[in-house]
Amino acid sequence: MVRDAYNFEILMQQKYLLFCLFFTCYGGQVIAQGGCYPNGITFSNQVQIDNFSQNNPGCTYIIGDVTIQEILSGNIQSLAGLAQIDSIQGSLSIFGNQALPSVEGLDSLYAVGKDLRFINNSNLLNLTGLGQLRSIGSDFIMADNEKLGNLIGLDRLKTISGDVDLYANNLLTSMDGADSLISIGGYLSIISHQKLKHITGLRHLSKIGGDLNINLNPALLDMVGLDNLDSIGGNTMIIYNDKLSNLNGLEGLKAIHGNLQIANNYLLTTLAGLDSLNFIGGATEVHDNLSLTGLVGFKNLNSTVGDLKIYNNDHLSSIESLGNLVHVGGTLQIESNAMLSSLSGLESLSSIAGNLDLSRNLITNLSGLDNLITIGGNLNLYYNAYLQDLTGLGNLTAIGADLYAAGNDALINLDGLEKLTSVGSNFLIYQNLSLTSISSSGHLASVGGDFWIETNPFLVNLNGLEQLSSIGKCMTIRTNSRLSNVSALSNLTTVGCFISIIGNASLDSLSGLDNVDHNQVTGVYIYGNPMLSFCGVKSICDYLNASSGKPYDIQTNATGCATPNQVLNTCTSASSEAPFRTSLSIMPNPTQGILHIISDTNTEFRYQLRSTTGKLIRAGNWTAPENLDFSMEPDGLYFLEIIIGNQVEIRKVLKSN
Repeated sequence: MVRDAYNFEILMQQKYLLFCLFFTCYGGQVIAQGGCYPNGITFSNQVQIDNFSQNNPGCTYIIGDVTIQEILSGNIQSLAGLAQIDSIQGSLSIFGNQALPSVEGLDSLYAVGKDLRFINNSNLLNLTGLGQLRSIGSDFIMADNEKLGNLIGLDRLKTISGDVDLYANNLLTSMDGADSLISIGGYLSIISHQKLKHITGLRHLSKIGGDLNINLNPALLDMVGLDNLDSIGGNTMIIYNDKLSNLNGLEGLKAIHGNLQIANNYLLTTLAGLDSLNFIGGATEVHDNLSLTGLVGFKNLNSTVGDLKIYNNDHLSSIESLGNLVHVGGTLQIESNAMLSSLSGLESLSSIAGNLDLSRNLITNLSGLDNLITIGGNLNLYYNAYLQDLTGLGNLTAIGADLYAAGNDALINLDGLEKLTSVGSNFLIYQNLSLTSISSSGHLASVGGDFWIETNPFLVNLNGLEQLSSIGKCMTIRTNSRLSNVSALSNLTTVGCFISIIGNASLDSLSGLDNVDHNQVTGVYIYGNPMLSFCGVKSICDYLNASSGKPYDIQTNATGCATPNQVLNTCTSASSEAPFRTSLSIMPNPTQGILHIISDTNTEFRYQLRSTTGKLIRAGNWTAPENLDFSMEPDGLYFLEIIIGNQVEIRKVLKSN
């Protein structure tokens, strides 16, 4: 029996070689030297099929396309009348035949030059009858065959030069029957099969030239059946497979030359099965896998050509398996992984060509990034509720684009940026409600874009920016309620557009901005700083004196900086001196609304009491110890301005009953 089978196989191979001698074979497409039906033929009823042999004696190969599509539902039930056909140069399409149970009758067919299509044949159970088929010159399409359970009948099919598209065959449970298939030139797409549990039957498949799409198969448990798959030439998508728990079966896969997306597989707990994968030629996205706990399977991945994005995996608690990752060719995004508290596993990573996006994780610091030297794009840190500092970035020297730290409620300082010397674009520190210091950014010399520090209510100074000399675009310092000075900016010489200092409740002086070249400044906006009485630094004075139509808005600050003229008045005196201090005593403070003002000199002065919005509450001239009554005003913080000539001192006063 074995010898008979062997002899039969040899006979069929000889026949195929003879076929190629009389035709011309190019990668599976057969161009006939002769033959019948060069314009193709359509079989629309059973009588045509039954009479084909009688009407076409000697017609064994058809040059054009063959279509089998009944007009009357249930009319075509057998293909036995086509037994003499052994090759089709064009496509074979079997469409919409509601009573056809098999393709028995095509038993002699061993080559299809173009597409082989089975679509909407509601009683087709398998492909028995295609046992001699060895090659398909273009695409193989199986779609909407409601009762198809497997691919039995394709036992000798070895190559498909085009795509394989398997779609919505609702009773398909496996790929059994395609065991001889070695290579697919295009993509393999297995989509929307309600009963498919395994991909068994593709055990000899070693190469897919295009994409691999395994999507919307709600019963699929694993990838078993793809054990010999070595490379995928295009993208790989494994998404919306509700019961998929692991990727076992992909152990032989070493390279994906396109993108990899693993998403919305709700029971997927591990990436085990991808353990041999060491190259991804495009972007990698692992997201919305609600049960995924780790990245086991990526342990041999040492680089990605594109992005690596890991987000919305609710139970992901570890990325330890990325320990061999050295370089990310695009953006590294780790976002909204609700249980991820550590970046341990990224210790080998030295460079990121794109952005580093870290947001909405449980991390408290950036330990794990200790060997990271360069980021080609942005460093985006936002809404990490437990992030306290940036420890772990101690070797980072350059950020190619933005540094953006926003909405990190527990961030206390920027410790970890000790070696950072340049930010290529914008430097934005926004709404970090616990930030008290940026002192660890002490080597930062240049910001290529905007410099923006806003709504950091506990930030008291800008210490750490002593080396900053250049801001390529605009500078904004806004609504930092405890910021008292900007003296750390004394080395700043260049601001490329406007200077905006707005709504900083405790700021009393602009000393520190003295050395900015006013010629490059395009606008000055200083308002809503109720304690700011000294704006007469050289840069502001020079700008106002030489504005030549350039815009400025100076208002609602303390006396001395409440109008442009007040600023210019201070410019004529010692413009770079800090505000003076008197020897006044103001008691009690806090107060219930009655202040006692006492001076140890006889110097007369004016005073003004203002609210935090700049509203004038009381004003007068002091000539002797007296009481200031504002008991009818609401509780809160007030500012008492002491004015002697052109000099102003501001004291905070707290009213509390």
